[in-house]
Amino acid sequence: MIKSLYLCSMDFNINDITGESKKVKEQVSGFKNLGIDITLFEPKYQEKSIRKILRRLPFYPEFGLGYWKQLQPYITKEIDFIYIRMSVIDRGFISLLKKIKQKSSKTKIVLEIPTYPYEKEWTRFIDIPFVLKDRLNRSKLKKYIDMIVTPASYDEIYGISTISINNAINVKHFYIKEGIDEKKITFIAVAHVRKCHGFDRVIKGLKLYYESIKQGEPEVHFCIAGDGEEINNLIKLTRDSNVEPYVHFLGKVTGNELEAVLEKSNLAIGTLAPHRINLKETRSLKHREYCAEGVPFIYAGEDIGFPEDFKFAMRVPDNGAELDIKEIVDFYLKLNQELGAQEIVSAMQAYAKKSLSWDTEMKKVIEGLHDENL
Repeated sequence: MIKSLYLCSMDFNINDITGESKKVKEQVSGFKNLGIDITLFEPKYQEKSIRKILRRLPFYPEFGLGYWKQLQPYITKEIDFIYIRMSVIDRGFISLLKKIKQKSSKTKIVLEIPTYPYEKEWTRFIDIPFVLKDRLNRSKLKKYIDMIVTPASYDEIYGISTISINNAINVKHFYIKEGIDEKKITFIAVAHVRKCHGFDRVIKGLKLYYESIKQGEPEVHFCIAGDGEEINNLIKLTRDSNVEPYVHFLGKVTGNELEAVLEKSNLAIGTLAPHRINLKETRSLKHREYCAEGVPFIYAGEDIGFPEDFKFAMRVPDNGAELDIKEIVDFYLKLNQELGAQEIVSAMQAYAKKSLSWDTEMKKVIEGLHDENL
């Protein structure tokens, strides 16, 4: 049996089912379903708020001595490969890679880069140390990394061979919902909100929609479940656009509360402005989660997980312009009249189970490791 370790720098809470930690746990589950004996290493950190400050200091290592002391007992010659989810490429990370190879030279190291290119994600002034540390150290990766895994379509990154995977989901986590109210259509967006999500396009579209709404046309509401750096800007835009009764900021929502929100939603809003971080292609995890929920969704740009004839998603131009809300509502009503709510859910979940599972994506990693050139 192949033995493996999964490493990341996050402060893990085993009960946290949101965002990055949820994805990590589902990737681990995907490896296990393929027969891989994999251990998720969960480091213990000092108080979270202090670490958030320290990790931005120029010479504070993301993977420091404390991390290595906890990890060292797990590094043995029996480990076939180590899968690492990238955080910041700093001198501490390079030192960690070196120590792993010194202790177990035959162990292959796989680095996942969740987004590439990624520098435009560090947009705030306080993120400058991340950019500088990364630029100083990234050229050293090829000494230790055997393969890079990324959703981006590149043959090499930093001189290292890549395997391209999609974001995926675990369908069994989700439920089935039924029924709609054609007089009230609810859009839902779940995210740690950033500019690249483009939710301003929905709010600007709602402004135009309500300025020209006709009798008999449905009332449209937009719910945003999440926090993030862009929330305050969206709140101001909502106020300035006079659509406050129709835009609802729910804050961070998880677990059963999130399921209740999704049950009441008709359409989901995916990533609408990937061009803002210089991406033409997205492989958004949220798109896949909406599919597994059985909620039709809207997105911009390209997403290789969904072919052009995938009837449950509406692709809009990635141009930053306000959305045509009436066109989106018509798309949804036509889809529902054609198939019905239950059939939509069943068909979307069947597609997700067949094409968007972590088992399928993690199998690509194993096959890549078996490549004789690696």
